[in-house]
Amino acid sequence: MKRIIIVIAAVVVVCGVGLGAFNRKDTLFTSDFNSSEAFARDWQFDKEVPGSVEYLAEGGFDNSGCVKISCTEKTAQAVKHKLTGLDRNRLYRFSARMKREGVEDGRGAVLYLEPRDGLGQPWNASEFAYGTEAWSDVYVDFVPDAAGEAVI
Repeated sequence: MKRIIIVIAAVVVVCGVGLGAFNRKDTLFTSDFNSSEAFARDWQFDKEVPGSVEYLAEGGFDNSGCVKISCTEKTAQAVKHKLTGLDRNRLYRFSARMKREGVEDGRGAVLYLEPRDGLGQPWNASEFAYGTEAWSDVYVDFVPDAAGEAVI
């Protein structure tokens, strides 16, 4: 059986939320994928990992720009952005809109925090998403590493 995995993400926002004040939100980083130049500057991906990553000027939420990740086999393909200068004593939320088509088996499509500080696995991730679904909001809460950095 040929499996097709398509994950499209649009409108990525990272907000800082004080650990004791969940009503305070400061936007620290926003990427709406409406510029191929901004995508190339802000996001990286591993060309050696199975699957393809492509920037689409249209096709995102409300025909905005988006990033399409697709593969016909199990993969760990991802687009990544490194955040620096974060307060290591603060809770952050990374949110995005994601659309999926034919995501099967394995761990599914997910937003995650890349392992840092010697941890062998991502310590925090959004809910794993499967199947086919129109645009939906997903998020993951995280605390940066001791250097005030995080790779989302």
